[in-house]
Amino acid sequence: MVESIAVVATVSQAPEASIRFCLYHLDIGVDHIFLFFDKPRENNISILHDNDRITCISCTKEYWLERGVERSNILIERNIHNFRRAVELCKERDINIIAPIDGDELLYPDQNFKAVLTEAFDGMDAVLLHPYEAVHDKKSITAAPFESKYFKVLPNRINRCLVPLFYKRIFQFSDDGFFGHLVGKTLFRTNAEIVAYENTHRPRFGETAKVGKTNLLKLLHFDCALEDDWVHKWKLRFDGGAIPTMRPKRELQYNEIKRAVESGEQSIRQLYRKYYLYGSIQIGLGRCLGLFQKFDKKVRES
Repeated sequence: MVESIAVVATVSQAPEASIRFCLYHLDIGVDHIFLFFDKPRENNISILHDNDRITCISCTKEYWLERGVERSNILIERNIHNFRRAVELCKERDINIIAPIDGDELLYPDQNFKAVLTEAFDGMDAVLLHPYEAVHDKKSITAAPFESKYFKVLPNRINRCLVPLFYKRIFQFSDDGFFGHLVGKTLFRTNAEIVAYENTHRPRFGETAKVGKTNLLKLLHFDCALEDDWVHKWKLRFDGGAIPTMRPKRELQYNEIKRAVESGEQSIRQLYRKYYLYGSIQIGLGRCLGLFQKFDKKVRES
């Protein structure tokens, strides 16, 4: 069996989402969770502090001073720095595998979690997980965080021709009908040779590092977990003047969201539903075509 694994995330979502995120991962067999609170004033969740398998770290001014750096205005740079710190903490605790993910993502094993890790990491220094993007049906649009059961599957050679037709309402704004992750995330051994942390999806490893892929363990992405979180995220991005470097389709999506935000609350919520809400007939057809997959998972509230 794999000796131990830690999940690492920089979070700023509502306490309910953070609690569910942590309890879910502890339930499936994660040994420890390092939670970096990007908004320190929200780091007051007693149920997390009282659990000895969870380490809560407030990213205060003192934290950044202690780390010897200034707090970056760019979120990805703060995430990368926290990942580096988490690797140090894992080594101190003799944790040998680290899963740097986001607070709106869940690791989902098809079988026993540790057994899957053992198989995936056999002879490997790092393993890439395939991403699955959450969608809502009409019954789950107002559900609690992580309650979605249906997820988009990255198109393959067989069903790729169906993507422009099935996702026609958003295809012009997305790659293969996907909003969010196309790459997935990489889990890696804490002793792996890492040349650079260029992004939060996958570090750049040394030439001798062995990097594999697995689909026995999946990355479920919920894009903020709730509609309110998604709306809040985009309002903050535009208020802060966020201008990321984007692919052409991503730029079209970015501009559409910006127009919706400028048009008011109702417009941005309608856009969320356009992107993520599918009726039961559409979901059933999508499952038959291999574009949607259902995952049953248990996410505790407390």
